[in-house]
Formats: sequence, structure tokens, C-alpha cells
Amino acid sequence: MKIIEFNLVTNKMKKMMIEDLEYLYSKLYINENLEKIESLLGSEIEKWMKNKVISGAICMKDEKMVGFLFAELKNDEQKKQAWVPSFGIATFGEDNDKILYELYKHCSSQWIELGYFEHVIETLDIDNQVFSLQMLGFAFQQVHGLLKLSNYKEGESDAKISIRSLRKNDSDVLRDMADIIYRYQIASPVYAPLKVETIKRIRDGYASLVNDDEVMLYISETDRPVAFQALWEADYGYLVPEKCVDLSIAGTYADVSHSGVGTKLMNYVVKDLILKGYRWLSADWRITNISARRFWNTKCGFNITKYRMIRIIDSDISYAKFK
Repeated sequence: MKIIEFNLVTNKMKKMMIEDLEYLYSKLYINENLEKIESLLGSEIEKWMKNKVISGAICMKDEKMVGFLFAELKNDEQKKQAWVPSFGIATFGEDNDKILYELYKHCSSQWIELGYFEHVIETLDIDNQVFSLQMLGFAFQQVHGLLKLSNYKEGESDAKISIRSLRKNDSDVLRDMADIIYRYQIASPVYAPLKVETIKRIRDGYASLVNDDEVMLYISETDRPVAFQALWEADYGYLVPEKCVDLSIAGTYADVSHSGVGTKLMNYVVKDLILKGYRWLSADWRITNISARRFWNTKCGFNITKYRMIRIIDSDISYAKFK
């Protein structure tokens, strides 16, 4: 096997990448956009490689590409990450584990040397890629799923609620409902900490939804608001079918959780989306958010399309010691 650095990747190799990814994606249950996937991927990869700081490599064997691994090097105020999108990782052939091992061994040493100790990889749920990453020390962080609306099975609920859409005077209601999400995220067993200033931005962001003409927002009420969902039409892409809506935000107050409120709201939203001509619904959730996993994956029937996996390396360990 031969490792080729990113800066030596040719247009022919990029074409091979796209063709190989097209084959991998054909194994997913989503097939409505496969006839366009090559042009979609080509456009996305070209734009990504042109506009981002990229570090990665391709693995070749007998003049044939057998795998590749590319990361965007993200650097903001809070953290430095080597971020691999779902189209930035693939292995082909019988030696998948070995190929991925050699690629990660090569690429990660460069990331560490550059000061990127947090490695994030989005991986498709196919070809044991998830298991191979676990063997390299990666852990699950986020789950992404899709639901075909015609396959949704309406859940039983006798919750006494009314459901309405967004009103212009709902800003204070939404600001308060922001607490549902972040309080759950920072608590056990999710433990996703947020800074105070970040929480303020989240609350203000929720309140500003009243000014967003593209949001589809539904609020469940008893004598007060108890749950909500906020959705936006999703951009068609290599993992997003046509006529898809992204369920970006959803929350139910803890004191009415498990009472059927969320189920009744979901039944209403799915029916409304079908009436509006949509066919798919996408969502993502923290894997440690047990309630979300049970609801979206088990109860609502979302099929998992990809995982976000993460490995954080102790930055106190001097890389020089291992050279």
C-alpha cells in the first residue's frame, strides 16, 4: 500500500473518490437521489477542497485507490478540530481495517503535530467503518437519521393538548423554551457543557425565530406551552433526498415528558408536512441523549444514515516523545 499526500492528489484520483463514494452510498436505503449523486458529490468535494484548510491522504494499492481520509482543520476561539465529513473517509476491499489504520496513523500524526488534538469523523453506517473507528479509539457523539414520512406509524396518545403554529408575539415563549434543550444537554448523562454567554446566545436565537419566515414552528399547549418543534426545508444534497425537511429543534418540558405530548405533536407535524408536499424528515441527536434516541430512532422510526464520532487526545502529552 502507498500513502499519497493531499497536495499530490490529481483530478483523476478525485474522480475515483467520487465513483467509490457513489458505490458506498448505493448501499444506503436512500436511493431517490442516487442518479444525481456523482454530480452532487463532485460539486461538494470540489467546493470543500477549494475553500477549506485540508489535511489528509489517499491510499493506493496496485494502481487502485483503496481508501482515503481528509480532514478540514477547524480553528476557532474555543477549540481546534480535525473534522472529517462523511465524504472525507472511505475504504474499499477486504483489508478495510488495515487501510483505515494506515490512513489514520499517517494523517493523525500530522494533525497532532499541528496542534489538533480533537479528531471528529462523520461516518456512514456501512461496511464496519464504525467498528473500525471504535478500534482506533473513537467514541460515538452524534447520530443522524432520516424518516420517510409515508413510513411513519402514528403513535397512540391521549394527551390533552392543542397544537398551533408560530405567532409574532411568541418571542418570550421561545426564549423560555430554549431552556429545555440546553438544560437537558448539560445534565447527566449527556454532559455537553455550555458557557454562560453561549446560553444567552441560544435563548436570544430562539426568541428571534419569530422573525424567520422560513421556519415551520409548532407549539403544543395545555394551559401553557409544553412542547415545540422547529423545522426548515433541507437543501437537496448527496445524503438529503428531495422534498426533505430538517427537524432542527424539538423539546418537551420535563414535567410533562412521557405523557404522550411529544407523540401527539409528532403525529400532527408529520400529517401537516405530508399535506405540504414533503416526503422526508431528517433529524440528529446526541447518542448519550437516551430520551431522544428512544423517541426518534425507536418510536418514530428514523433510520440512521451516519454517526459523528470523536477522539480527544491528551494535549499534555508531548508529540516529540513519540517521534
